[in-house]
Amino acid sequence: VELLGDRVRLGQVVGNLVENAIRHSAHGGEILVEIGERAELVRLVVRDRGPGIPAALREQLFDRFVQGPGHTGSLGLGLYVVKQIVDAHHGKVFVEDVAPHGAAVVVELPKAATATNAPTTATPTPLGSPVPARPHRNRRKRRRRPPPRA
Repeated sequence: VELLGDRVRLGQVVGNLVENAIRHSAHGGEILVEIGERAELVRLVVRDRGPGIPAALREQLFDRFVQGPGHTGSLGLGLYVVKQIVDAHHGKVFVEDVAPHGAAVVVELPKAATATNAPTTATPTPLGSPVPARPHRNRRKRRRRPPPRA
């Protein structure tokens, strides 16, 4: 599946969703990540078998500093960041209930962005492929030594 978007930011979306699912699942619990296509959309779903998300909290969950009930230790920014990135890519993010336990966070993004709606740093990003590491750059300028005098 290829998608026009910012590779680093889309990788951050996947990472935040998986990290969130791990944090809210029981030790050794199952987490499922699905990527598929629907018409003109790419659909990413991260499912867990945790306690689920109360219906009253589902809309607020993407606000800054909001955490699920009984969970502490994080700042409550992960899903907020996900929403900001998805919005910048003209997509949608929402929560689906997984009966009897768990939740699924769904991200839907347009497959092809036009010049008017593409993020400014858009490059084709194959979902599911690793993000290449950036080469280390020494920021100090090295001085060349003058040749030895004879």
